[in-house]
Amino acid sequence: MNTEPVILEGHHIHLEPLALSHERALVEVAADGQLWNLEVTFVPTEATMAAYIETALSAQAQGRELPFVIVHRASGRICGTTRYRAMEPAHRRLEIGSTWLGVSWQRTVVNTEAKFLLLSHAFEQWLCLRVEFFTDVLNQRSWRGIERLGAKQEGILRNHLLMPNGRQRDSVVFSIIAQEWPEVKAHLRRKLSAYGT
Repeated sequence: MNTEPVILEGHHIHLEPLALSHERALVEVAADGQLWNLEVTFVPTEATMAAYIETALSAQAQGRELPFVIVHRASGRICGTTRYRAMEPAHRRLEIGSTWLGVSWQRTVVNTEAKFLLLSHAFEQWLCLRVEFFTDVLNQRSWRGIERLGAKQEGILRNHLLMPNGRQRDSVVFSIIAQEWPEVKAHLRRKLSAYGT
């Protein structure tokens, strides 16, 4: 497990390393639905996007994160961002998070294939024992989406994060462990096959 840049290739999308040059494209993605107004997640504004990217790249340099942009292969358009977070090589554990997509790309093949690529790399290349997901207890859409991946809910962390508006966020914790990956992989392959993958 390392934070060296890598491209993860899928049928409909590919994940490429996040760079400062993606700032303008990500501003446009966030504007697709004015995602910064969502109270249940962290999405930067145009004014804070550069700092958001710089923070992610700093965490990558420190070996804690590996951030990506999600690129739609057919159009070449960036449709969102995601990353490995809280990387713990000694315990072969990490989190997949900081995922957001423009409204036009939500509920399409994009997120399913991005998670499939990230999970495949984590379990099959890095031999992770555990992959975690966290979401706001109020974010029912994200909660259901994580469950649809095949992740298991483990509990709720109370007052886990402080949101930009000052709200104390409770976070729902999910995980997939190595023993579950073959079944989850087959499940995700079936979902992707509905999109012709």
